[in-house]
Amino acid sequence: MGSPDQLPIEAATAVRTAMRTATGIHHRPHPWVGVRENKRVVVITVQDSHDGTIIQRNPDIQGVIAGNDTMALGVVAALKSARKSDVVVVGFDGSPDAVAQIKAGNMAATALQPAALGAERAVVQADQYIKTGKTGQPEKQSIDCVLVTKENADRIKNFAEIS
Repeated sequence: MGSPDQLPIEAATAVRTAMRTATGIHHRPHPWVGVRENKRVVVITVQDSHDGTIIQRNPDIQGVIAGNDTMALGVVAALKSARKSDVVVVGFDGSPDAVAQIKAGNMAATALQPAALGAERAVVQADQYIKTGKTGQPEKQSIDCVLVTKENADRIKNFAEIS
């Protein structure tokens, strides 16, 4: 198997590539955060959400795409402090707190990384490996994310989609 630190490097490269090719989003270097922004949309790749400076720098902001739900929740709190209710906020992880904010109408969406499904597959494959010396699966596997919105938020619980 690949090294444990390989996934974050590949994910970071994918995020940088996607942001570099996105139209209308420009990079603004910051000593602690990776932020790309224009007048309407801000993409946050590391935490810079609790102090509200992005909102102050971009008073006409229409949307925020956060690199994870923790950042998105920080943006929601900053927007609430700034009394701005018309900004679309999207996170990534599918955390219970983000799902609750989606249900409350404070976030538009999050991308659920189905951690429970990943853990389930890992246990099944570990068992198979212990019994046979092989997992029967390729070394690299992917699990599709689920877009969580107000329409399907009731079907998401503890990082999993329930029936």
